[in-house]
Amino acid sequence: MEPHWVRLGAIFQVQNVVDAFSREFALTDAAPQSIINGVRELFSIPLQSERRKQLESTVFVVQENPRVDVVSAAQWGNLIALSNPFDQVHLNPGRIVSQFRRKLRRYSDNDWLLPLGDPAMIGIAFAVAADANEGRVNLLKWDRLEKHYYPVKISVRGGIEELTT
Repeated sequence: MEPHWVRLGAIFQVQNVVDAFSREFALTDAAPQSIINGVRELFSIPLQSERRKQLESTVFVVQENPRVDVVSAAQWGNLIALSNPFDQVHLNPGRIVSQFRRKLRRYSDNDWLLPLGDPAMIGIAFAVAADANEGRVNLLKWDRLEKHYYPVKISVRGGIEELTT
């Protein structure tokens, strides 16, 4: 199995080709927009506005695990690990809480939590994110049958807002 960064490199190369194709034919109007959109759909490439939104979003992986491939969550934003695989909350909970507070201080409605790792750390990350964003937390839930992440938006003050597919 190839490393995840190799697959990411291939995705970015395809993106560059499609962008060049779009610029070339958009200027000359030689290719209809449906062809450009078809290429984008074929390679699952978002439009510029969608990509800009993704770049502004962050996916916070609660506890990094080298055995779990989370690259597919990158479609929701930039991946940032809150803790490393060797962190243990029972050894120094104060350090974990302050580390999570520092990394999640700008958590907003555009960001996502990926609940991976120690359940205690997931709980701490959820509480800190909810505190930073007025009780609202976005989660990426993994469906192991479909092998796909589903967005779940939760408001601590109101419950689950919506479950979208």
